[in-house]
Amino acid sequence: MKVKAFIYLPETDAAFEMLHNNPDSYQEVINELFSVKKKLKEKGIYDLYFDAANISSFIQVATGLLPDPHLAGIKGQLQHILKYTSTDVNLPVFRSSQHIYANWAISVSVISSPFVVAESAESSLQDNEAEKTICICLGNSIDVNREELHIIKDAIREPALPKVLFVTATNSSVGFVRWITTIADGTFKLSGNNDFEPLEKYWRKERIYRHKQTGNHWYFDFFHRENKIHYEVFDSTGNTYLGEADINGNMIQGTNVGNKKISDII
Repeated sequence: MKVKAFIYLPETDAAFEMLHNNPDSYQEVINELFSVKKKLKEKGIYDLYFDAANISSFIQVATGLLPDPHLAGIKGQLQHILKYTSTDVNLPVFRSSQHIYANWAISVSVISSPFVVAESAESSLQDNEAEKTICICLGNSIDVNREELHIIKDAIREPALPKVLFVTATNSSVGFVRWITTIADGTFKLSGNNDFEPLEKYWRKERIYRHKQTGNHWYFDFFHRENKIHYEVFDSTGNTYLGEADINGNMIQGTNVGNKKISDII
């Protein structure tokens, strides 16, 4: 399967506020992009897209906030990650200028879609079993609370418009790993699973789900140093750690060790 990954970095005031003017936060955005690129290479066939204007905006704001050594390192890493193996969506083969695009967020408002985000929505229209699109909004550049973005496409004098385009999206490298693993390597997943209820609670950036029958709490985990993909499972109170489940949702015996708990979150 071919993956078409569209990268969007922070460039709005709200997104930069989330980074807290902390050099480590900016570096974490780059680290996550590197993790995405590494996973794409492991999977084989992929297209990686970015918007040069978006990258420039990210660097421009960072220039006023970060000391020179950090800024130089970030610039160099971005160049290394995107050089040769990625495509700038500002090339003339992309979006037609007569169309306008807007992000729809039911809890916020309608805002103009960033160029690269709109392109990801157009790309998703061509998705099939052999090709899948995902928009990766790193550094909380866009709030992705439904694991997809809803993009309104419109144009003057086109009777078929407006219409809503749907594109799978995530705001973290871990979310990307979860997505690419569940679509390529197995059928079990928490999102869209009728046996699980999504909560408005998160472990780091991963949504916590409640198993309807048992009340147990699950979340996808890719945070360990050895990068072992699995699910973490806790009882209904969040105080008792039940262990790990594999990528197919089967509990792994002997993994319920340690004093882990998530009762303070749920």
